[in-house]
Amino acid sequence: MTVELWMGSDFDTSHEREALISFWKDMKDHYGASEVPYLILASYHLGGNEIDLTVLKPDAIVVIELKSCDVPFEASADGPCWPCMLDGRPVGGRQENPFKQAVRCEHAWINHL
Repeated sequence: MTVELWMGSDFDTSHEREALISFWKDMKDHYGASEVPYLILASYHLGGNEIDLTVLKPDAIVVIELKSCDVPFEASADGPCWPCMLDGRPVGGRQENPFKQAVRCEHAWINHL
């Protein structure tokens, strides 16, 4: 079976496009000869949520949130945000915690199913 890609819309940022190309290549390299079908959904909406990547296979739905940060960052499942640390001070921490984003998107899938 092959690894297939479906895109709902184009990504807004170049880092998302680059991450998708790299991810798709890695998936094809690792799972392209597998008997198990892998479907990658990219840049789509479900239940009012914008979802970056999802891998569908017979026994799993894996939601992936893409981020780009060239400095170390901290994130925890319980925190309100994910501050990037630059010279000991947080920057770019206004966006929703990526763990919480992924959980919200997983719930969108659960509600959809």
